[in-house]
Amino acid sequence: MPNRSGQNIFAAYEINMFNQSGMNFMWNGGRNGGYMQFGNNIDLTLGYTQEQLDFYGLTENEIKVKYWDSSLQSWATLNNNVTVDKTNNTVSFSSNSVSNFYVLSDGSVTDVNAATEIPADFTLNQNYPNPFNPSTTISYTLPVSGYTTLKVYDILGREIATLVNELKQAGNYSVEFGTQLARQGGSSELPSGIYFYKLESGNYTSTRKMILMK
Repeated sequence: MPNRSGQNIFAAYEINMFNQSGMNFMWNGGRNGGYMQFGNNIDLTLGYTQEQLDFYGLTENEIKVKYWDSSLQSWATLNNNVTVDKTNNTVSFSSNSVSNFYVLSDGSVTDVNAATEIPADFTLNQNYPNPFNPSTTISYTLPVSGYTTLKVYDILGREIATLVNELKQAGNYSVEFGTQLARQGGSSELPSGIYFYKLESGNYTSTRKMILMK
């Protein structure tokens, strides 16, 4: 269980999913990168004891659910609706993206987006500048955590670049798209023309148009 910064983790959980051959699909070094995406939300319930809370002098109101973000190599707060059952000492939540590591901690753990207000809605903003040359910035917001992709396509629908392809926590994000970095598997620059960028996260999908003008 990763905990390089010595955080106040009072309960930890490892989630594994095996096929008939015994292969663990949730292995952090495998093709799924330590998480798995589902078509529907998965309900998870984690348990804790009063003794675990007492050890750190915590109350149920301070409990935070965190998952291991392998891309950032740090713990990130799960911002989906989390229910704490004080009678049965359980924490329940739903997500369509399941991580292989979850922990229960307190608010002292550094959040990746601690200083950022959680957005109310999904948004994919118009890139700026537009038209652009040689680079532009694409910003988007996520109201809940989930597996997220942001890809760029040419006017024929061919994928040009993958800008985001990972589990993201709720927050505000921006990514730069440049013609020098866009052509995957080659060094040539993109020609002038119309391109599309598509954001997918959970059940949300949005596509916008941008123009490369040289």
